[in-house]
Amino acid sequence: MRYNIFELKKEDFEEWDSFVKENKLPIFHTISWKKILEETFNFKPVYYIVKDKDGQIVGVSPAFICKTFLKKIIVSMPFFEYGGPFVKKGYKEAYKDIFERYKEYADKGKVDHIKIRSLPFEEDYQDINFKKELEAYDFYMDIEGRSFEDIWNSFSKDQGVRTEVNKAKRKGVIVKTENSPDVLHKLLTMKDARLGSPSFSKRFYLNIEKYLKDNTNYITSYINKTPIASMISLRFQDELMLHQLGSDPEYFKKTSTDILFIEQIRYAIENNLKKVDFGRSKPNSSHSFFKKKYNCKKRDIYVYSYPLDFSEQRYEGRNFGQKIIKKIPWVFTRTFLGNWLRKNVGL
Repeated sequence: MRYNIFELKKEDFEEWDSFVKENKLPIFHTISWKKILEETFNFKPVYYIVKDKDGQIVGVSPAFICKTFLKKIIVSMPFFEYGGPFVKKGYKEAYKDIFERYKEYADKGKVDHIKIRSLPFEEDYQDINFKKELEAYDFYMDIEGRSFEDIWNSFSKDQGVRTEVNKAKRKGVIVKTENSPDVLHKLLTMKDARLGSPSFSKRFYLNIEKYLKDNTNYITSYINKTPIASMISLRFQDELMLHQLGSDPEYFKKTSTDILFIEQIRYAIENNLKKVDFGRSKPNSSHSFFKKKYNCKKRDIYVYSYPLDFSEQRYEGRNFGQKIIKKIPWVFTRTFLGNWLRKNVGL
């Protein structure tokens, strides 16, 4: 056989990360992100590594076994934009074998089902006996070779970006770039309470600081020295991922958060990055319409599920959770129950 598939071991960590960088895979494929999810949620990693006959890595596949109060599932990547296997050209037949490894868990009753999120730039996985479904859209902006002025002037009056940014400035909003996970977490819990969304624990953001501090960029907006909105982005290779945004509902009604998006774009250009990734949004959501006004390009994000007769209503758990959270928001945004609910229904 031209290749072999192994479970990832600690001695492979450095080579794994080198492969991720060489093949321009997302930050979610790094060992650092693996450690963040392990230490925050106690998920069990099921990472596979593909090596050729000379022992060189030619493929990787990150995933986790996630226990919820209803089921046990394998997910790649829990919560976030995209994960899934990647194999170099010339070894594409390894995809089927990787999926077979995960499939065995369900066939032997070790998990209830499997969902593998694909990479947006990877071709369809063929002949794997998994069900393919559109899960979300990923929105991104190509900025290579463009100046900030070029991008700023590309927004028309009807799009409202420049109007909202200028209005915020007239209201006295100032923006600071600072390391502020505490401020971000506080504002995120406020936003989550308004939206009826369970909050990640503060430990999650502290673990990001622990393992990816050099890759983070916090931008916070203030009125009269009061923080009203904050955003964290993740910088990796030549891309900036806009990761989490929190805002105070009281000020959100008076001024938008566009000024933070604009400053993140400015940061990406000043650091010679090539792309700003606005993250995924479910089809026809308000988030999708918001991102379109930035002239973003759109990519389909697919999920591959097993067993074939498994049918999951995307975001069904979130809709159920929203009703509860909006009634008693402090319980799910200021206590451990927010992280518990996020872990159990937000995968």
